[in-house]
Amino acid sequence: MLAIAVKTFGIASILLGLTGCATTTVNLSDSDAEKVGSLVMMTACLNKYAEKLDDGKTDPAKLAVAIVRGPCAKQHAALIEVVRHDMSPEKRRLFDQNIYSISYTAAQSAILQHRMAR
Repeated sequence: MLAIAVKTFGIASILLGLTGCATTTVNLSDSDAEKVGSLVMMTACLNKYAEKLDDGKTDPAKLAVAIVRGPCAKQHAALIEVVRHDMSPEKRRLFDQNIYSISYTAAQSAILQHRMAR
């Protein structure tokens, strides 16, 4: 459980950093709370399907893409929408260029963590 919380915080830091939000604030705005909530839902989905679908042999990068585009697509779309909401056009462009790479990396990390825990 601690590993999931640490990973969630790390991903939140990256995503909130991309949006230009302060990550050291203790009191979250409604917008930031919504972002963190969406991130928690996405992380839970990644962990669930990493454990459920990984056979220990499939390339983690390929499985990560399949998980993000497949069973976690709804959570991923919600996360993208809430994070992009208040961005300037320039920040949206940068975010759009990087979000899938970040999401696939997060999914691959979940897969590898579940493999190590076996």
